Amino acid sequence: MWRDLLKVKCLYLKGRQVKVKNGLFVQFWKEAWLSDKPLCISYLTLFELCNEKDISVGTFLSVQGQLTFRRWLPNFLISGLNL
Repeated sequence: MWRDLLKVKCLYLKGRQVKVKNGLFVQFWKEAWLSDKPLCISYLTLFELCNEKDISVGTFLSVQGQLTFRRWLPNFLISGLNL
């Protein structure tokens, strides 16, 4: 039964929209809350370098968008984030 559910997963998720509300239960990187793709897919390099891979949108906002990364990032990577 589980395999059959996984076969239709993409159809189910296609029409799904994430409601952010206070953002505490929405994962910043791993859920499609800004567009149709999660940020971890749209900004793969930044996601891989980020120390806070499981941060929520609410926590991201509470720290004024200040994320930490494993190494220094050039401006062109950061300016490409355009949130």
